[in-house]
Amino acid sequence: MKRNLFDEEIRNRLKSGSEVTNFNMIKDEMWKNIEAEIQSEPSSKPYSTFKVRKFFSISSIVLVSIVILFFTIHDEGQALVSKMKDWLVPEKEITTELEGQTEQEMVQLQKSNEEYIIYFDESRYNLLEGEDKDQIVLNEPLPEEYPKVLMEIQTMTTSLEDTIETLHEEAIIAYEEVSPISDIEEPLKGKEFRSIGGSGGQEWDDPVIKTIVVPNPNGGTFVFTQYYFLEAAEGHGARFTQMLTEFQTITRP
Repeated sequence: MKRNLFDEEIRNRLKSGSEVTNFNMIKDEMWKNIEAEIQSEPSSKPYSTFKVRKFFSISSIVLVSIVILFFTIHDEGQALVSKMKDWLVPEKEITTELEGQTEQEMVQLQKSNEEYIIYFDESRYNLLEGEDKDQIVLNEPLPEEYPKVLMEIQTMTTSLEDTIETLHEEAIIAYEEVSPISDIEEPLKGKEFRSIGGSGGQEWDDPVIKTIVVPNPNGGTFVFTQYYFLEAAEGHGARFTQMLTEFQTITRP
């Protein structure tokens, strides 16, 4: 059987006793292997008990390899072990700033066919995968009189600059108030702008559309479009932003 890049890296580092320097390569190869294992067993439920069990099994194998690899290595190795654990857990606790207060909540791993993973609270939200875009929607829809609340995730083949400029021009035509494009480092490194409909920010139920564009390591861009209303900015708006801090792409080989 042909040895893959991850196995080769482990073998070489174990022989030499040196540190793994290409963290991204290991992470990407690891997720590729996990993806293949998870998809090898069909299930009518996208996040079945079997898949969680298999996920833990795969995670254990990878983590054992990493622990052995860094058993004799100091702080940098221990930091990588900690990061690996964070990447692999199917559920974890996060801290979110909501309406000026800190809140702890459990979030669960979600994986899309669009080559990314993301965490959110399954008791509140659900991932709907579509042909051209995915949507993270409320489990319990709001009454019809409320503006829509959801986050769209879409891949585009155009560059970051071209994508954000086109979307910004469209927003200026469609909405009352549109902010300038700005560079951001958090929750992801890219560019963003915000649009407000209705009265342009005077009423509690004015629709808010936050657009974030980031580079896609596989080519093109990821576009995140958050929909909520003004009064929900510190609730659902904050949770959508928190979700993006946990966003990771799965890089194709």
